[in-house]
Amino acid sequence: MKALYMAVTADGHELPVAVCENAKELAEKFRMDPKRVRDYVCRGSIRKKDGVKFVRVEA
Repeated sequence: MKALYMAVTADGHELPVAVCENAKELAEKFRMDPKRVRDYVCRGSIRKKDGVKFVRVEA
């Protein structure tokens, strides 16, 4: 099974903002450490600076 990492809008619609193959790619787009992306995914919290939520989707 393949996982995708996504940044989605932090509203009820959760529209995709960015889709990447791994946390490192997504972190580079948002200029942050890959560990922080994984932290946001695990906690389900919102990055208020960009108004996005990071999620991991099994494809």
